[in-house]
Amino acid sequence: MPYLLSPIIDQSLKGMWFEGNPYKKENIYKKGEEGHPPINYDSHTLKPHSLTHIESGLHTNNSSKSLDYYLENHQEYFFGKCTVIKIKNPNWIKISEQIFQYEIKIEDIIKSLQIINKNKKIPSKLLITVKNYPQLSSGFHDPNYVLTLSLAAAKFLISAPNFHLYGTSWKSSDFEPNSTKRPIHETLFSKGLILELLDLQKVPEGNYFLNCFPIGLKGSSEAPVMPILYSKDELEI
Repeated sequence: MPYLLSPIIDQSLKGMWFEGNPYKKENIYKKGEEGHPPINYDSHTLKPHSLTHIESGLHTNNSSKSLDYYLENHQEYFFGKCTVIKIKNPNWIKISEQIFQYEIKIEDIIKSLQIINKNKKIPSKLLITVKNYPQLSSGFHDPNYVLTLSLAAAKFLISAPNFHLYGTSWKSSDFEPNSTKRPIHETLFSKGLILELLDLQKVPEGNYFLNCFPIGLKGSSEAPVMPILYSKDELEI
């Protein structure tokens, strides 16, 4: 079976960025109601940044491209071979009473790539998480367990000529409280796109085929997405 990398979205979800509930459904037509078409039809309001989503550079830089630019000019960013890394035994550092952080280092990435691919070549698409990360009841990575790249690791990834997609199970790619800077985002956006809030808990480390096309919203800096990972066997016809 393919791996679906987004939990089911429910109206009871709470926003991760103090924006209220990230999903709202309102009925437009209800089958059986007099004077309406004989169908069920709802409107759906989504706040993508608290859901599994994909981002372009416009998210942090007003001069960068929106997602529809990549849909029109670089569709290869949204599908193709992808490697999933799961770091074992992360040393969570206590930041405050409730917040813990693990910063992914270059050596974490190299070690995993050498195990999976027998080399340290950086793939074009790389999804990174830790094994058995704490989860909310919704299925999302617990935001109190911060997982980010070190700046050196982010620069290491973009040093690869073909690198263009980074994905994480955590809610963001930066942890910069009380700062206007987003250095990891900016570094990664210099080469491609970012996937956040991926459900990677049950995905074994390894190589897959990824499909992560978002809805084509004109001028959007981020959009909700249901990324799907396929194994090699599932792609055989």
